[in-house]
Amino acid sequence: MSAFCSSHTQKVGDDFIPFGETFCTDWWFMAVIRFKTTPMPKLSVHDSISTRATRLACSLLLVFLWHSGPGAQADVIDDCSDTSLRAAAGNGGSYFFDCGTNPTTIALTNTIVVTADVTFDGAGQSIVISGGNAVRLFTINPGVNFTLKNLVLASGKAA
Repeated sequence: MSAFCSSHTQKVGDDFIPFGETFCTDWWFMAVIRFKTTPMPKLSVHDSISTRATRLACSLLLVFLWHSGPGAQADVIDDCSDTSLRAAAGNGGSYFFDCGTNPTTIALTNTIVVTADVTFDGAGQSIVISGGNAVRLFTINPGVNFTLKNLVLASGKAA
């Protein structure tokens, strides 16, 4: 079977590459390449490839997902904030992190209430979820499946 890929191309005169993703699928895996950029000066026809490359402030994350049926995919939490973690816990689904190469601590301001089936996977990252000894980390509603992988939980307050 052949793979199918779609992509976005930067054009001369574009201000920025919008948030987007490229999907490549094959019969046994799906690769999701998500990118985000910041605005940059307009490109001109005189820009060289190397100049252009240095002006594209892109952050790439490649996630391989073993295909487990129709619609198998995961979302990416890329700002690594309390707010994003909280929203994901309410929406449900599977999430990976793109917090950069430095160790990251997500400091919680309040307990995160998990209301939907959700998986958080910190594979390839160094992420600590901390309550700062001030808040409990998570409250999981009855009947909800909650999975944490490759994450460090620290400094949560006992109930």
